[in-house]
Amino acid sequence: MKQLKFAGQINLAAGRAVKQPIDVAPFIEHTNLKPEATQQDIARLCEEAQRFHFYGVCVNPCFVELATRKLKNTEVAVVSVVGFPLGANLSATKAEEAKRISQLGATEIDMVLPIGAIRSGGHQYVYEDIRSVTEVSNKDPVKVIIETCL
Repeated sequence: MKQLKFAGQINLAAGRAVKQPIDVAPFIEHTNLKPEATQQDIARLCEEAQRFHFYGVCVNPCFVELATRKLKNTEVAVVSVVGFPLGANLSATKAEEAKRISQLGATEIDMVLPIGAIRSGGHQYVYEDIRSVTEVSNKDPVKVIIETCL
């Protein structure tokens, strides 16, 4: 994981204002997960991420290979999603998807939590679902997308 550099300090305690500008670009995952996204859209996403020094791009699994090629020899991470957008896939399906996108060059995986399972109290199922993905992630970071509005 690359080291983040700050242009200043943030102290938001007690309503204090930020006194120095902070470079937020290294925290941004430039994302295009639209089902109608084209190869040209993803190429532009990658170019913008490089130009603005974003942390990474987040793309659908079908574009991981393209993004990996476009971002070769850069510091921009390639992030992709598993079980997107609903999280209702079988755990084995999510694990296979995670394994494959890792092989294609993704350096981080964002998986969608099985929302219905968590709402039903199926905590063990959710644990096993997350575990199935992390075990095959090739030691790449795995982030869990939680639909907090639900």
